[in-house]
Amino acid sequence: MLNSRKISDLNTYVASLCYKLIELCKSEGIEIIVTSTLRDSEYQRYLYEKVPGSTNTPLVGAHGFGLAFDVVPIVNGKAVWDNQGQWNKIGALGKSLGLEWGGDWKSIIDKPHFQYTQGLNSTELRAGKRPKFPEESEMINIMTYDLQPIAKGMLKNTATLDLCSKPSNSAKTGNKLRKGINEPFSIYAKCKNEDIEWYLVNKANEQWVAAHYVQII
Repeated sequence: MLNSRKISDLNTYVASLCYKLIELCKSEGIEIIVTSTLRDSEYQRYLYEKVPGSTNTPLVGAHGFGLAFDVVPIVNGKAVWDNQGQWNKIGALGKSLGLEWGGDWKSIIDKPHFQYTQGLNSTELRAGKRPKFPEESEMINIMTYDLQPIAKGMLKNTATLDLCSKPSNSAKTGNKLRKGINEPFSIYAKCKNEDIEWYLVNKANEQWVAAHYVQII
């Protein structure tokens, strides 16, 4: 049974929206934490069986493809589930980013839930359909807020690594990432471009490295 809380388990674009929602809420004086990202069908079935009157146990939907996440506001260190005014603010902020909010649903209202499916339902997602994601250049522009690290990494088989101003081999800056053996560094985002996975390792100057030279620790 899988129920991840890691933002890094989300689709890259959806992860960027999740981070942005956290920052937007913070700017409005609302602290939220992520309670669920990637789920398997067993956990999804477990949740639906807990819903009073539920007559079906559907296979995994948007959560199963890294396209959805759940959040909860925190007040004085405690989760607050029943403040409708606060949920309305969080929902409005999420929708401003292009996310669908479960608080607008008519059948089963799910206020903690946000997803990016562009109207695709669970059956279509399981059939292989996916929403259209922005081009890499647009995705990078979304990542201009204060990102929190999603992972730690170490260099593999090298002490220096070329830095790029964007996730592209054609964007090398002449600068180097220099780390000693077993010296960790933070990874703030990831994306795929030019059939290569890239890690954002310097959020201040937006500098990227090719992921195949990095070991996640």
